[in-house]
Amino acid sequence: MTDDEFFKVLGIKGYKNILQFWSAMDEEYGLTRARQLESAYIKLEEGDDRTFYSMIYEEFDVGLAFASLRIDLYRSFVTWFKSQFNKEIDATIIDIGCGNGVLTCLLAANFPEARFIGFDISEAGIESADKLKQKLSLENVEFLTGDLKSLPKGLENIEADIAFSVASLDPGQQFEESAVNRSLSDLWQELEVSQKENGENLEDLVANLLKSDGGIFISFDKLVRPIQQMRRLQAMTAAGLRPDFAASAWLKYTDVQGEPVILPVISGRIKSGAAVEPPCNILDVIAFLIRKDRHFDEGSINLSYGQDALAEVAFTYLNPKTFIEGARADYRDGSGSIWQELWQAGPALILFEHSNHGYRGLELHPLTALDTIKNRHQRFIESSKDYAEVAVLEEAESRFTALKP
Repeated sequence: MTDDEFFKVLGIKGYKNILQFWSAMDEEYGLTRARQLESAYIKLEEGDDRTFYSMIYEEFDVGLAFASLRIDLYRSFVTWFKSQFNKEIDATIIDIGCGNGVLTCLLAANFPEARFIGFDISEAGIESADKLKQKLSLENVEFLTGDLKSLPKGLENIEADIAFSVASLDPGQQFEESAVNRSLSDLWQELEVSQKENGENLEDLVANLLKSDGGIFISFDKLVRPIQQMRRLQAMTAAGLRPDFAASAWLKYTDVQGEPVILPVISGRIKSGAAVEPPCNILDVIAFLIRKDRHFDEGSINLSYGQDALAEVAFTYLNPKTFIEGARADYRDGSGSIWQELWQAGPALILFEHSNHGYRGLELHPLTALDTIKNRHQRFIESSKDYAEVAVLEEAESRFTALKP
């Protein structure tokens, strides 16, 4: 059974946007019931997930209908999962926060030799998952009620080969995005301290679910901010999971509004003696965070509009010492200023732009591109003269203003 056939059997359809979905719900369940469900969905967006899930899991078909909102996310994750593991893999695989079991069953159908166990805190969700298992006649999957803090009966003696979380583990809010004006290495140390005080329960996951040597944890959660991504990496490291950046990736899918979303799938593995291994390499962390926004052009890295925080993190971490040239453009209408600076950091050139209103842009180029980048900088100076007073800088001015949270 292909993935498309799987969704077709269950009546899970793809919709272009949320309006098209609600139109279909109106037709299927009537206006009154559809509006009740829509009210619950609004509560979900406001953070009340329990009310939402308890309502949609009351009816088996309604739960499947709402799975349509995640169909592209599921496809993206399953495609990645297939790229990492052989179809004939003989392994015990646990789905943390499985909901009504759609993703668990989709994976079980794709990996018939593996044993899948899904668990969730919602009893209604697990009841729906059991019905789904029976509907699909799957024999290699089972569902249990519980969470990481109170593991369900049946998992006491399980040592899983793989455990994964898809949009179920809280990304955490211990640090605001404004923290990125400090160096990444300092942030990493702060996160380590915070992790010891406010753990994400990954230590429990490792201790209670995964094989002590070689067990794999996979996180594909809503880690939107760089600081949340760093927090998850730190939590995994603290739990004895070595992040595997070669296996990790940035997955793209379309959300319920029809907009593209890019989120990290982070893989970590337990290794015997992990406690005496060196900690996660900070260079590997920054390389992974930047990988999301890499646009290759003769070896360059470009972080611009929409990646302001990450550009600031990268510049702060690289901490270049050699200032080559720069300019400041002060807008004649008094709306602000923008700086463009050319720096050298070892064998790399950094073209960094920043404004006093939060814009950040960073490009990383090989040193061989010096003449090309200097020419671009001169064009910036000349074009800025049309709307700003331009000051050519022989040395860097004060450091950029930190981003506001």
